[in-house]
Amino acid sequence: ADPSVVKAMCGLVNSLLENKDKPTAPGLIWDLNPACDRYLLHSAQRHPYMEPRAWILDNRKRYRISYADRADDYWWELVVDNATTVLELYRQWDITNRRDALRYLVARGIPYYTLFCPDRRDRITYIRPKVPTLGWRISGTVLNRYDYQAYERRAYDILARPRGRAALAHGGIVWRLASEIMSADWHDVAFEGPSTDIYHTGQPFRPHQGDDYYDDALTVEELDVVCGVHKIFTDASFHQTEDLSWWPKPNIWAKSDFNIGSWNPWCETWFQVMLSRYRCGEGRPKNSNQWRSALSQFKRARHLRDAVELASDTFIRERMVIPSV
Repeated sequence: ADPSVVKAMCGLVNSLLENKDKPTAPGLIWDLNPACDRYLLHSAQRHPYMEPRAWILDNRKRYRISYADRADDYWWELVVDNATTVLELYRQWDITNRRDALRYLVARGIPYYTLFCPDRRDRITYIRPKVPTLGWRISGTVLNRYDYQAYERRAYDILARPRGRAALAHGGIVWRLASEIMSADWHDVAFEGPSTDIYHTGQPFRPHQGDDYYDDALTVEELDVVCGVHKIFTDASFHQTEDLSWWPKPNIWAKSDFNIGSWNPWCETWFQVMLSRYRCGEGRPKNSNQWRSALSQFKRARHLRDAVELASDTFIRERMVIPSV
């Protein structure tokens, strides 16, 4: 590797970790630094079409992504949670519409939402879906590869439904499991926008003004099945249970060192090792504490992720000064 690039990378990481609010990262590779030749706000680097806007939904700041291109004519809104994702899309000049942006996010396991505001005359009637669980087991039960195969079939049944596309939008471990169980060809369903299931099982998003928006969503129980959760009785009276899962639940993954915002080779190597162990009968499901311990390997990676997000948010607020919806 070029020594100057290695030195700049070390300076970038140290700056982000030590000066989170105002990182003084070297301009050689940090395009949020005005000294960088590829500074994002130089006229030659500005995205010719992308128009990000801050959007408060459910009292939380998110970002609406749109493009000033005739091809960007869709009936749903593309929304992301993180400033880091906004800038990552801003760097992609070849993306000129929401569909291509969605394709980029899905390919990398980056979370997103596709929001739709139904006509006021349309009736929203929430129906709690019936979810076939993976069952309850007594303490001491040893789950094997046949149990894993049964889990995959059950997860397939959930993901094959129209709103199963929400698993792709979830990003992270849920996205990877959906891709594995349904195959990569299934990604095309993500580009079709919210399904008609939103009228019965959709997740509402409430802006400060105006009507609610909706997107496909999986219930907690459905996510449990996708992650392979088994209920294990821990007492003789069968009143107490603990969860054992083949894969970490979304909340555990979100707080782990593996979650740096997108799926990467490091995550994929770990996933393939775990998958191989399960399919040959060597791996066993874990409880929440065991998963937290297993995923706690490189804490500095999580700290760096948070630092990049803070720097990106500061850049968008103070330098880009994007408008609000």
